[in-house]
Amino acid sequence: MLRQEELQKLDRKMTKLPTIYGYHYPKADIDRWYVTRKEGGRDMMQLKEVYAVEIVKLVEYVGRKEDPLI
Repeated sequence: MLRQEELQKLDRKMTKLPTIYGYHYPKADIDRWYVTRKEGGRDMMQLKEVYAVEIVKLVEYVGRKEDPLI
C-alpha cells in the first residue's frame, strides 16, 4: 500500500505535467483542477481518492470470489 506522502508527491507531479507541456497556465489556481466542469473546473480526481476507491473495489472483488487460492 502507498503511504499518504507518496500519494501527495504523485499528485503534485500530476498537476505539474500539464503546466510543463503548456496545457495549464503556471500561475493559475491548482485547486480548480478538482472542481467539476459545471462549476468551472477541470474535473480531475485527487489520487488519494482514486486510490481509496480502487482498494475498496479490490477488497469487494476478492471477497466475492469463492476460489480457495484467493
